[in-house]
Amino acid sequence: SLWKYHNYLLQFDGEGGWKFGEMNATERVSLKDEKSRIEAELSKVAGQRRRLEEICGMLGESSVLVEGGAEQDKDAEDEDK
Repeated sequence: SLWKYHNYLLQFDGEGGWKFGEMNATERVSLKDEKSRIEAELSKVAGQRRRLEEICGMLGESSVLVEGGAEQDKDAEDEDK
């Protein structure tokens, strides 16, 4: 790990702003904890998407969250007219 060679952290906020400051051990642990938490949450997404696709298939419906879902719903509405 390169952490032992670095004492400063440059953080970007995604909106054009930034923060540069000294890195301390507490902040590093906090960032590692946040990283682990986000990784755990994101690892669940693929499984939840597959389950949503299964449920939509069983119901014969689509979802805006499943690829092509919004288009399929629109097509079904057009057929009803």
